[in-house]
Amino acid sequence: MRRGGSCHLQDMTVMTGHNYRNYRFDKRTYINQYLGPFINHEMNRCIQCYRCVRYYKDYAGGKDLDVFAAHNHLYFGRHEDGVLESEFSGNLVEVCPTGVFTDKTLKQHYTRKWDLTMAPSVCHHCSLGCNISAGERYGTLRNITNRYNGEVNGYFLCDRGRFGYEHVNHVGRIRKPLVRAQLPEATDKYTALQAAAAAFRTGSVIGIGSPRASLESNFMLKTLVGDDNFHHGVSDTDHDLVCLALKILKEGAARTPSLREVEQADAVFILGEDLINTAPMLALAVRQSVRKQPALEHISKANIPVWQDAAVRELMQDEKGPLFIATIHDTKLDEIATHTYNDSPDAIARLGFAVAHFIHADFPEVQGLNEDEIQLARQIADTLMAANKPLVISGTHCGSERVLMLPPILPMRWWRKKKKRALCSPCPSATAWALPSSAATDWSPLSKRS
Repeated sequence: MRRGGSCHLQDMTVMTGHNYRNYRFDKRTYINQYLGPFINHEMNRCIQCYRCVRYYKDYAGGKDLDVFAAHNHLYFGRHEDGVLESEFSGNLVEVCPTGVFTDKTLKQHYTRKWDLTMAPSVCHHCSLGCNISAGERYGTLRNITNRYNGEVNGYFLCDRGRFGYEHVNHVGRIRKPLVRAQLPEATDKYTALQAAAAAFRTGSVIGIGSPRASLESNFMLKTLVGDDNFHHGVSDTDHDLVCLALKILKEGAARTPSLREVEQADAVFILGEDLINTAPMLALAVRQSVRKQPALEHISKANIPVWQDAAVRELMQDEKGPLFIATIHDTKLDEIATHTYNDSPDAIARLGFAVAHFIHADFPEVQGLNEDEIQLARQIADTLMAANKPLVISGTHCGSERVLMLPPILPMRWWRKKKKRALCSPCPSATAWALPSSAATDWSPLSKRS
């Protein structure tokens, strides 16, 4: 059992009775590569199915993993040892059917797959709510794998969600109740509860919540200490931005799409948001929308079946769908963008207001733009109006209320005409959307996650 039960080909082989092999000659062997702290490389297991490079290059947009040589001497890896650069490289672990790429973090505290206790969960590293399965043994978290949800993350996870779990096992975590009067010794939970009850009766206790804590934990802490003694655990600026984003999503004319619907968008406009850092899986969905939009046009004209991927990509070449990005710095999606605009938050806001003016003349004209900015605003407006499924993405990344307010001020009559229009406002924290609710005890706006 060379892959500990995670090899699908191995499972099929055993099921059909081919448990032993009679091959007596020398086998071809390869030198494995160092691919970073997350991925282990074992090329001797490769069956040359090309799934790794198809996913990594065509789907995730990576450039540093490829297939080398030819015929029956193929080698799948990098041109030299080094860390894989893609934020979605961890999916190679699940894409590979034979274990050429395996989870190196699991290897550090290895256990057989069938010895793990698995439980369904939701990723807490951003606000998208990707579905995951957590594997545990002997009280420690051993690995995170994808749990399929067709409307959210599909078959994939970002590396942050897949490998960012070791803090759970950190030796510095507080695992037993502590009472200040008895430090540094731990105490039992009954003593701790009595000490907490006594402190609450004096009314001198404050509670500090967190956007990474569960909704129930934040709500219960606020209930215990009271509204005046509860802090949400983020800066006032971030809290105000999240409140504004939630209000926009609740009261705006556009709806919030699922990640699957983002992949179907035929025009995308990103305002002030670095999706790779804020919501990586949303960035991956935007990449698919840019890749698919021209493909749908070509295959209808060329009478090519949708499943004939090689022919479709050959016909498309490097053509991409419309994607406009206006941010305060370069992002990894810039390479596939139709046009990028890097400037201050105020300049981005002025560009957005100009787009709104070109969409509908009733909106005030923006003064002081140069000719290039005017042409860009006109191009963005024309593209959004021509699209059947336009998508506007604006979040809290650049810390500007003006940028965050741009999508909902796009002329309301235009939004209502677009039946499939959509608006995304990602947040960098898992339960950030509940911060306004933890103050108002209104849980209704929370989106469906599982």
